[in-house]
Amino acid sequence: MLPFAAPCVATAPNGNCALTGGDAGEDALVPNVYYVQPIDNNLTFGIGLNAPFGLTTEYDDNWVGRYHALLSEIETININPGLGYKLSERVSIGGGINVQMVDARLTNAVDFGVILGGAGLSQTLDGESDLGAGTSSVGFNVGGLVQCR
Repeated sequence: MLPFAAPCVATAPNGNCALTGGDAGEDALVPNVYYVQPIDNNLTFGIGLNAPFGLTTEYDDNWVGRYHALLSEIETININPGLGYKLSERVSIGGGINVQMVDARLTNAVDFGVILGGAGLSQTLDGESDLGAGTSSVGFNVGGLVQCR
């Protein structure tokens, strides 16, 4: 142990020090797929499906910071159909609609010992708060391209 490191205050069921909360982060695949289909010589349709951002962290149930966070999870999906039009050999324009959906879940421990009885019961009667929400929104994008030769 480093001389300036805090001591382990408790051990989680998996053997990790409860001070750190374990390895909260996890690897995840980030999906994205795109498709383009020419309609004629000048007009092209495209669609994209991606996850522009997100996160998941999950800490052990008895880590020191459990009253701030146990599970934090945000998932987003973006669907973006669009059209591009070639005005000339050097100039193109395009635009599309973005439909984005997001779901979030946040949990943390609640110290009911302090709420109900004071300092003598602190950290002995933990409960859990679980907040979830989801929404969707619509936006747009436009752009242009000038090719210099």
